Amino acid sequence: MRKFILLLGIIASCLSSFAQPYRGISEDSIPYVNNFRMRILKPVAFGDNAISKDTDQNFGFGANLTLVNFKKFHFVAGAEVLSYSVTNSQFLGRFKTIQEARLTMQVEYEAYIKKQWRLIPLVGLAYSSFDNYKPRTGEYRGNSYFIGGIVNYGFNRDYSVSFGLNYLYAKYSIDAIASQQSYLDSSHQLVFSLSLNFR
Repeated sequence: MRKFILLLGIIASCLSSFAQPYRGISEDSIPYVNNFRMRILKPVAFGDNAISKDTDQNFGFGANLTLVNFKKFHFVAGAEVLSYSVTNSQFLGRFKTIQEARLTMQVEYEAYIKKQWRLIPLVGLAYSSFDNYKPRTGEYRGNSYFIGGIVNYGFNRDYSVSFGLNYLYAKYSIDAIASQQSYLDSSHQLVFSLSLNFR
C-alpha cells in the first residue's frame, strides 16, 4: 500500500506542474479552492453484504490533490483510509477491526451558485485494498466506483470548506463458497465527508 501511495505522490507532482490556473467566473466571485483537500469521512453501509451486516463503520480520513484544471472540470487524485469494527465474526473471522484503503481518481465539474458557493458534481473510481490488521492476516482487493457531489463555501482565495456525499459500490476479489460469494465480495455505501480545502 505504501508503494501505491508513493507512486501516486510522484504522479501527482509531475502532473500538477501542468495544471491550468483557475480563472474566476467574475471579478466579485471567490474562486473554488481545490488544490489540496483534507477530509473526514463517515461511511454508512447498506444492503445484504458483510460490511453492512457484520461491521460498524467508523470515521475515516482522506486527502485529495487536484492534478489538472480544464475550464470548469477538475481531475483529482486521492487516498482514503476507512476502519470497520467487526460485530459478527461468523463471516469476517475473529478480528476486532478491519481496514480499507482506497486510491481514488475522480472528475469534478464546478457549477457556480453565488459569490462564495459552488456545487461540484463528481464521478470516480478507486482501487481498494481490504486488510485484516488486528491481527494482521489476509487481504483482498478490488475496485470501487462512486458518484456524488460537493457543496463548497469559500472564505477567501486560499481557504474553503465543503460537505460531500457519494454513493459508492465496491467489488472485491475473494474466493468463497457459492452461497457466500455475493455476501462477501461487494459493498454498497453512502460516504459523507467534511473537508478543509487549500489553494
